[in-house]
Amino acid sequence: MARGEVIIGKKIIQQRGGNFNKCLAASQTGFNNYVSFFRNYMAMNRKGMGKAFNRIYDYESSTLMTCVKMAYPQRKAYTNWNYCVASGMDLMVNDRLFQAEYMGKKKSNWKKLGTLIAKITMDKLIGASACQRNAHYNLRFTVTKKQLG
Repeated sequence: MARGEVIIGKKIIQQRGGNFNKCLAASQTGFNNYVSFFRNYMAMNRKGMGKAFNRIYDYESSTLMTCVKMAYPQRKAYTNWNYCVASGMDLMVNDRLFQAEYMGKKKSNWKKLGTLIAKITMDKLIGASACQRNAHYNLRFTVTKKQLG
């Protein structure tokens, strides 16, 4: 939570039993996690982005617990946390590569764009199954000839 959100949400924090002063102090920390994520994103370093994302998740979860007595779900609540994070980081990098290829000044390489679209689709499918928190929900994906064109 940013400082402005904490100040605006003072009544909500107090109603939920949170500690306003500790919440305000916590809102002024953790920026190095976001800087690390952004730097790794700009360098397209998937592993570094994943590490930074994990630190951000933990930081925000503990800050929420301080502020409103409610944290993010534990990582073990997800079907596969590591695949969930990895698919998200892959999706961001592949999306950025697609944008750079499609929006560049030179003529786009359509074969490369098609490959990137396939990778983005796979990243979404992996994320949909790995980021699931309902252990009894089985995802099924089907592709028809009509969809393939």
